Amino acid sequence: MTLEGKTILLVEDQLGVRKRVSEMLHRQGGVVLEAHSGSDAIRASQTHAGPIDLLVADCELPGMSGFELAEDLRVHRRDLPVLLMSDSTDALAAAHIRGFPFIRKPFTPAALASVIERTLLSSEQQRDQPLKTETAGD
Repeated sequence: MTLEGKTILLVEDQLGVRKRVSEMLHRQGGVVLEAHSGSDAIRASQTHAGPIDLLVADCELPGMSGFELAEDLRVHRRDLPVLLMSDSTDALAAAHIRGFPFIRKPFTPAALASVIERTLLSSEQQRDQPLKTETAGD
């Protein structure tokens, strides 16, 4: 799967890491919106008129965590797929508990592509499932 035509909001406070990950995403065909903090990402989401197909965010950001950012952005972009990243094993455990896809830094372009593919596929499958409703007597 390529990211051709997909818009990714990349949120990473370390400039060098952000540029490397952005380049990986560009090579896969993605359009990358870069942000250095949670508040910067929220502004980018609000000013971007088109869809955002994926949020890739560090777990530890200035001002708010990647978890908080994901929850905040999902208020207005309900079906936004999220991929969190960190070099911390504590963040891995927290992502697992909260049900977010996760990739541990440092990672290779191939590893990133694989996790993104699984994240987007899972998100599409969840979106395509019919809503379950309960009726009286069930």
